Amino acid sequence: MFQSLLHEKFLIKQAETLCKVRWFIFIFSIFVWGVAWLAGLHVQRYWWLYAGALTLAVATNTVSCFLYRRYHEHQPHQRQNVRPLLLWHCFHVLSDLIIILVAIHFTGGMHSVGVCLLVTYVAGLALVFSRPIVVFGLTTLAAILLSILFLGYGTHLWEPWYVISTQPYSFHNILFFIIALDGILYITAALLMHQTRQLRTLWERAERQRIFFHRLNELNHITIQDDAQKVVQETARHLQGILGADGVYILYWRDHEPALDPVAAVGNHHESIEWFLRSGRQSLDTQPALWALLRQREDPLFIEDIQESPLLPKDLKQHFQRHRAALLLPLREPADDSLQGLVILAYDRPLRLGDDEMQWAAQAAHTTSILLSRAFNSQSMRHHLELLQELADDITGITQTLQTRTLAVAIVDGATRLLKASGGALLSYYGNTRTTMLDCLYARGLSPEHTQVLLDHQTEVFNTLLAFGEPMMQIPDIQASEASLPQPLREALLEENIRSLAAFLVPAPRGPMGILMLYWDHARVLCSKEIAVAQLFAARAGTVLYNAYLYELMRTEARTDALTGLPNRRALDEALEKEWKRSRRYNHPFAVAMIDIDNFKAINDQYGHPMGDLTLKAVASVLQKSTRETDFVGRYGGDEFLLILPETDKERALCVMHKLEARFAEERFDDILPAGLHIHITYGVAAYPEDATDIQTLIQLADERLYARKPENLR
Repeated sequence: MFQSLLHEKFLIKQAETLCKVRWFIFIFSIFVWGVAWLAGLHVQRYWWLYAGALTLAVATNTVSCFLYRRYHEHQPHQRQNVRPLLLWHCFHVLSDLIIILVAIHFTGGMHSVGVCLLVTYVAGLALVFSRPIVVFGLTTLAAILLSILFLGYGTHLWEPWYVISTQPYSFHNILFFIIALDGILYITAALLMHQTRQLRTLWERAERQRIFFHRLNELNHITIQDDAQKVVQETARHLQGILGADGVYILYWRDHEPALDPVAAVGNHHESIEWFLRSGRQSLDTQPALWALLRQREDPLFIEDIQESPLLPKDLKQHFQRHRAALLLPLREPADDSLQGLVILAYDRPLRLGDDEMQWAAQAAHTTSILLSRAFNSQSMRHHLELLQELADDITGITQTLQTRTLAVAIVDGATRLLKASGGALLSYYGNTRTTMLDCLYARGLSPEHTQVLLDHQTEVFNTLLAFGEPMMQIPDIQASEASLPQPLREALLEENIRSLAAFLVPAPRGPMGILMLYWDHARVLCSKEIAVAQLFAARAGTVLYNAYLYELMRTEARTDALTGLPNRRALDEALEKEWKRSRRYNHPFAVAMIDIDNFKAINDQYGHPMGDLTLKAVASVLQKSTRETDFVGRYGGDEFLLILPETDKERALCVMHKLEARFAEERFDDILPAGLHIHITYGVAAYPEDATDIQTLIQLADERLYARKPENLR
């Protein structure tokens, strides 16, 4: 994966090492020059030439060391343009060869120990350049330059520059010496080049390991951010660099998703990335054989040819046409070793992976599994804390009222806000927890027609909920779950664009208060934390709803006469006060009628108090049936009743009471009263503002007029 880059790095590293060796060679050259000076080889005459050559060598070596250091300082793990550096290195080699040949000439020629220095330098070149053609070319250049130098001795070409008196060499001796020395150069280069290739292989392997673990360490230190999606995207980019892929595609199983979900994709092919993020899950879900294989494997799965693999779906092959090979990395949950995700590394070139690459890929998959698990667990924990905070806020909201309808709205709105639902409904047994019929207290996001369909099939919904064996049920995809709901209800929900449904029992001290239903316009799976929070909310809602029911019951009982079921004296006073204020504000009339049962004491004395109670109930029943919806009738006390007639003057009130009196005269109560026993009433009427403008005076006048109308024998 890093072959070209590593070859350049190896070349630069060896060249840098050769620069360090040159400093020792320079010291050795100065030592040889000193020995030649002391031996009287007449080098004093050409000392300036020898010194100039050494100065040139020191200058070029200093420049080389500076360039190599800059190479290492600037982006050491990325590809750089090293061609100028390599050209300089070739120039440096050429200058070194010329300097060594000058040293050989001025230190004895064919008898100089500088010949050994040349052989050593060629060996160094073989250690730097591992490619045969380069080593062969440089060795040939050194052999040619050496041959030119020695042939010049045979032709007296260098005679003016001799620094030592010696007999001319014969051409045959020179030729033999050249052939022998060139052979030594080639043999030395060949032997060391073979060793260099082995050394380069070992070095490149170690360097690949170093780079891999360096980048893997960077991956392992990715900061867990608030958004897990950013962590996944950054992880994908790191994996692309670590394993040299042209595209990285990650699927991961998140709590609120029903299957592996595409969470990140990076690479050079935008159309492949867009398709993967949009349709990758649906495509891979059609390959159960692939998932079965990945669940069994712990090591990466290498696919040499994507288009020929039977494990990959056709549409993936179609959108991955630019990719040639793929490496699949199963991601496993560190806690239970279950399959938690999948990384697809795609390559645009044919690929051959060795044992090292497969082992590194497995290590990268393990690190990625830990990192993504940590990121999504952290996000899930933050989400849970947010849910708990919202739960506390919503519970505070629903405990601020005991009005049933207001409370129902607060419960549904709080639950939908808590779980980010599109809508919800509260079906309640409110008022009688022993009945099996539910009433919709409030529905949000559901039309009245479809709400009625829901109520019509409430028995099936309740039985489905009980079949789950838990106080909740969820249907992640209504469209795909045909058997979970009655067909009419399922069709009604789909018409409302509802795709997912969850229902929670609303518990109360004396049994369930009803069902809290939530729905979404997309497929949705609630995670365990969301379910727990929703159940806590439903339990609290049930308690508050039950308290509201008790409050309404107590409030009703406090304003209702226990015997007749009519409003009692307190309720009458409140209603009378309200009507008086309304009439005074708008200058409208109203009337009150005091009603008394004739001969009620005689009924109690003759038939007993139980019969008197039946008589009161019968009178209350007739009054309720004979009055308008806007009228208000209640038991004033004893056998007296009070009727409030809004928007009614005195004349009309007398007409109403006359009809009511006739009604009692015609009514027969043979089913509840003894035969021959009839009920008669006496009444008194007072009107506002005709008779009085205050409540007390009105009641007093009505009572006085009642007394005046009653026969003397019944007073």
